Amino acid sequence: KAPEDGTAARVTGFAGLGPTRDDDEDPHSVGELQTLYLHPDVWRRGGGSRLLQAAQGQLGRAGFQVASAWVLKTNIRARTFYEGHDWRFDGTSKPHDWGTFTVTDVRYRVSLV
Repeated sequence: KAPEDGTAARVTGFAGLGPTRDDDEDPHSVGELQTLYLHPDVWRRGGGSRLLQAAQGQLGRAGFQVASAWVLKTNIRARTFYEGHDWRFDGTSKPHDWGTFTVTDVRYRVSLV
């Protein structure tokens, strides 16, 4: 949304969505929140919640019944954010190899129906 004071608008966040990429899930019924980023300057102002709500709405309108997202296991801020919006860790984890180091991702899920 463009500011009313005539200044230029800037992107402060974005989300990427699609069918699940996980082999153990049905890509016809499970959508994946592949990315959700918000600039730190706008954290704690409700934008992340609105963006997540919009992403979930889009996945639901696309016909998915469940949404999943992979979160870095040690990213407590993100995990707390998702849990505060009724997403739950489903017990699934996987290594994520960045080439120079490996981390663990955990999968979160939420019902869209």
